[in-house]
Amino acid sequence: KLDPHPDIPGEWQGVPVCITVNGQAPGACGRALVDTGVSAMYLTLPTGAVDGAVTSDDDGRSQFLPGTRLGFTFPGRGSEPAAAYDIVIGDESRLSPGNVTLNTRRPEPFVNTGLRFLNGFDVLYDADGGYFGFRRR
Repeated sequence: KLDPHPDIPGEWQGVPVCITVNGQAPGACGRALVDTGVSAMYLTLPTGAVDGAVTSDDDGRSQFLPGTRLGFTFPGRGSEPAAAYDIVIGDESRLSPGNVTLNTRRPEPFVNTGLRFLNGFDVLYDADGGYFGFRRR
């Protein structure tokens, strides 16, 4: 069940998600957007969550080091997650995005998964009731 948007009646907040970098528990929890329009992943994490896993590119932007493991867990109703998966930067698995754009300047964790998430999961979104569901493919 999604949380109602605090400022827009009838709208819902993003899907809850917890994100780990190289298995560092407890992870950074925030919101996700499963986007069907982009092949890249857009990820916002606080600086402390990515320590030791990033470098700067030629333009001074943060990027993950090859081999960095990113874990995504979408909480379920009970103790079991509704969905969970990992990607490794530089691997070309069916769930791996074309690239990952990292933002460490905003405090609220967020991920736009990009469309390759749908290679591993079917999703159901009920816009009227505010429900979001996953099924592993």
